[in-house]
Amino acid sequence: MRYLSILFLSACLFAACSGSKNVETQNVQQAPCTNQTKNTNNKFLGETVENFRVVQQGDMVYAEMDVNTTCDAKIGFNVDQKSKEVRLKLNKTGSTAGDCLCKIHVTTNIANLDNGDYDFLVTDNTGYKMLAEQKTTVK
Repeated sequence: MRYLSILFLSACLFAACSGSKNVETQNVQQAPCTNQTKNTNNKFLGETVENFRVVQQGDMVYAEMDVNTTCDAKIGFNVDQKSKEVRLKLNKTGSTAGDCLCKIHVTTNIANLDNGDYDFLVTDNTGYKMLAEQKTTVK
């Protein structure tokens, strides 16, 4: 019985110490609005993403993109990882309807990724509407 107790405690300790890392974004930086236009018909249907790319510089992995949004938007991300899929859920604060629309260049670094091939997705905050995708190898 004592042997089983020691074995059980050892297994619990091993499981606690070998947990997976949580992938997260850090240092979200956004440039000022460019290409401002007036939303004359008030039919803004949500953010769109252009020029999405994932690059690696040394040990750091960066995601950058242009987000078409409202002029007062502050962009952030929530991250989900399932196996080799990394989902960047675009999280915007600011008005959802406004008379000013623009393009904002956003850059963030993605921390705690192991080496391997990944499918990076940018989605709306629900995670269901895909806005951009890129496959990348992290070394």
